[in-house]
This record gives sequence, structure tokens and C-alpha cells, in this order.
Amino acid sequence: MITKIHENFNFKFIKKYNIKDISEYVKNFSNEWYYNTSRQDTYKVHEFTTSFFLYEHSNTWSDGDSYKIELMCNDNELLNLVSPVINELETIYSGRVGKALFINLGAGKEVLEHSDKGDYLGMARRFHIPIITNPDVIFMINGEEKYLETGDCWEINNSKPHYVFNGGSEDRVHLLIDILPNKFFEDKNEGN
Repeated sequence: MITKIHENFNFKFIKKYNIKDISEYVKNFSNEWYYNTSRQDTYKVHEFTTSFFLYEHSNTWSDGDSYKIELMCNDNELLNLVSPVINELETIYSGRVGKALFINLGAGKEVLEHSDKGDYLGMARRFHIPIITNPDVIFMINGEEKYLETGDCWEINNSKPHYVFNGGSEDRVHLLIDILPNKFFEDKNEGN
């Protein structure tokens, strides 16, 4: 099984993005948070979150499987707002997008401590970009606590125990992007 557990980082700052237009767009979400409830329905640790998926890749992917993502969003305006961020991360990390989704964590709610397991979750480079947040949001990985500011892009080591608490009075929204390194797909028959 592939894992980042032995990599020597919890958080890696990548860069700051101008997410003003994305933030304004997402602030108008209401029913969108309930189009796909699979994440919070499947994983108890995420029961207090809601999500809006742009791209989805199976968590059951195993080393040697083909790359195959599913476009989950038909909103071209939103895709065009997020695409430059995804494209830059794909270039920087020599890979392709796996998952891309917005995650809403309600005020006073938490994501229970957990470590992500399996080949897909162990090999994907996982990035969090706060779109809407407040200083009372705590993100902890392996005992290290950080407040992630709006627009800051951080790679997180999701193979280590991590936990989030929104102690603020407003919902917290992050853009999560997974980049799958090309090295895992070289010389393989690809699905896309």
C-alpha cells in the first residue's frame, strides 16, 4: 500500500491564490451542498460536512489501476473559476486532478480525527484552500495545529491523524484538490 505516513511533513504551504471570485460564487450555494451526500453518508468522520463535487476519483483505486475521474459538475462558470488553480497544481506536481470538491463544515461542528488509508488516499497529493473561513477554525495534523487563511493553498499529509473544528459562528468552506502524480500511471492503459 502507498502511503505518505513516513513523509516528514504535516502541512506544506504552497502559495496564496486570489479566490475572491470563487468565494463570491460559493457564497450563493444553498441546495448545491445536498446534490451529492455520499461523502458524509459513507464516512462518519465527515457526518457534519456537506460537499459539492467538481471531479471525483474512486477511493478504491489500487496501484496499477487506470486513471479514471468523473466530471461531477456541469456548471461551466464555476469550473472556469477553479480550473486555473487545478491546472497550476497539476503542472507543479506533474500529475492530474483526482478529486476536486468544496467542503462545508458548519459552525460549531468538527471533522473527527482520522487517518486516510488505501492506495488512492496514500498517493494523491492533497491540497486544501480555504474559501470561507474564520480565525476560530482549527486544523490539526499529527498534533500540529494551524489556522489556514483564506486563499492559502496547503498540502496536507492526510495519511497522518488529522482533525478539524470550526469554533466560529459561520460555516467554513475549503476547496479540496487531489493531484495524482503521473509516475503512478506511466506505461499503463489509461481510462481517460
